[in-house]
Amino acid sequence: MVHVRREDILFILPSEPIAATINNIFSLIGERFLVHEANLEDAVSLAQSYIDQGQAMVVVSNGGTAALLKQRLKTHVLELRYTSVDMLRAVRRAFDLADKVAVMGFEPFTYNAKALKDFFERPVLVETITDLADLTEKLQHLMARGIKAFVGGSPVVNAARMLGAYGVHIDMDPRVIQDAIEEGKRIVSLQKEKDLRLGTINALLNSINDGIIGIDASGCISEINRIGLELLGLQRQDVVGRDIRQVLGVPWESCIQAVENEQTAEVCLIGGNSLAVTSVPIRVNGHSSGAVLTLQEVRRILSLERRVRKRVRDSGHIAKSTFADVVGRSEPLEKAKKKAFTYAQSDSTVLIYGKTGTGKELFAQSIHNASARADSPFVAVNCAALPENLLESELFGYVRGAFTGASESGKMGLFEMAHGGSIFLDEISEMPLPLQCRLLRVLQEKEVSRVGDDKVTPVDVRIIAATNRNLAEEVQNGRFREDLYYRLAVLILELPPLVERLGDIGLLARVILHRKSKEQHKPMPRLDPRAMALLESISWPGNVRQLANVLERAMVIATNGVLSEEVMADSLRSCHPYGQFCPGSAPISIAHSEDSTASLDAVEERALRAVLRQCGGNRKESALRLGIGRATLWRKMKKFGLI
Repeated sequence: MVHVRREDILFILPSEPIAATINNIFSLIGERFLVHEANLEDAVSLAQSYIDQGQAMVVVSNGGTAALLKQRLKTHVLELRYTSVDMLRAVRRAFDLADKVAVMGFEPFTYNAKALKDFFERPVLVETITDLADLTEKLQHLMARGIKAFVGGSPVVNAARMLGAYGVHIDMDPRVIQDAIEEGKRIVSLQKEKDLRLGTINALLNSINDGIIGIDASGCISEINRIGLELLGLQRQDVVGRDIRQVLGVPWESCIQAVENEQTAEVCLIGGNSLAVTSVPIRVNGHSSGAVLTLQEVRRILSLERRVRKRVRDSGHIAKSTFADVVGRSEPLEKAKKKAFTYAQSDSTVLIYGKTGTGKELFAQSIHNASARADSPFVAVNCAALPENLLESELFGYVRGAFTGASESGKMGLFEMAHGGSIFLDEISEMPLPLQCRLLRVLQEKEVSRVGDDKVTPVDVRIIAATNRNLAEEVQNGRFREDLYYRLAVLILELPPLVERLGDIGLLARVILHRKSKEQHKPMPRLDPRAMALLESISWPGNVRQLANVLERAMVIATNGVLSEEVMADSLRSCHPYGQFCPGSAPISIAHSEDSTASLDAVEERALRAVLRQCGGNRKESALRLGIGRATLWRKMKKFGLI
């Protein structure tokens, strides 16, 4: 609650009786404010001295002194007015003293007396004075006409008594003074609340690192904060009141005539400094009444963007792998690495084909890290791992209230997070058709709009997509948009399966065993040559991921630090029906078994059914046994009609 101080209200009275009445009222109400007796110019000087000291937010006076204070002071002035009853009582007392009575005073005082002339018991002369210097002369002139009693303020009463006439003060009704006190307190409270709000607003504006300018409906600058002055290199007095076109050169009409809440943006070059100027119109009752302009240094915006991107990278959206992490020296792999490195030098969209476990994300990260975008974010998302509605909000973000459960602050989408860098869309073939349409717009227009929002945000993102399906066939079957396919298939990279690079298995095995040993804090086991021969005889439908899982199982099974043929056969047996082995016997590879003429899909289906049966339908255990992810297992089950 706002506190009203004693010095906030100043009473300046030209009449001693009124001052005495005011002090009596203070005693009754338990509050006290400043009270002085002074007239006209003296009253003005006294009031101004208090104002200069930060006091006297409200000045209370009466008569001609009140009228003069209103003219001279830039503060609230309340006038105490006599009531008609006060005037009638004073005139009656004067007639008790003399037969002829005059009422004298300045215009506000005598105006009331003139209005009451018809209510007096006997005729009363009303005389208006304009200067106290002429008071004595006027009194003498009226006394010569037989006037013996004068009603007025202290100057008239005191002067009349000095000349031998009667002087009668008007007693002011205490209720008038009490009303003035309450009104003064109300004005002080409102002014302090206003000052507090303005102070808070100014503190907020000056704490913002952007320049803020307010313009009125005519295009003149009405307010500017400290940062705005610094950006313009001007002083406040050089800016406030000037036309915005003279200061910034932007057309103010476009700033205030835009539709409600619409923002317009301009770039201005002022003193060699590029400023981004954003304006938002101010509307009152549907009418334009000005605008608020925000000034930002372009170089600061770019610096802030770089920091945001760095924060995104620090939060985990980075590519950790390079081409040096791609293990193998086989000819098919070397060709893929060479082509991928060439693609990295371009900024075109890349579509990676490869079976599960062939290292599609490894190549995607390597392409990103070998490109000019290496210092920018790398964001990966599996299109098959999320439901359609969740995938949409993850990719494009959403605004507050976009849907039930949406965060109050909204959320930035992955495309925005990847701005300046790359986004890896794994299993792109599983993206629902409605989202394919939105992805096409990103590729074409280089902009995104959040869910529930109609605004667009420009994005600079390189898209690297991956799939283990033939997208051309998906297009023919109506499961993938043809226009999106041609947008994605600009640079195509096909990754060889492990069965085509069996010569890399030895090198891969050593690298995998070294990594697993470090993770498990164990010595690296020795791989028996016959166990290696066993590994090189498998078709590896799960590719490198399956190989890694087999080796990890073998490390757990081995008891003497040696991965023997028996240990490896035992580990491979858990991959049934991809291979059946008996210790001491030759392995039977699918590639050379009686099923060699069957299609790979048929083999996969039989294998999937067998593993699900062995695991009692437990998908998590089945995925672990097959060495594939749960999303991939779900997709394969859907493919073969198992769900």
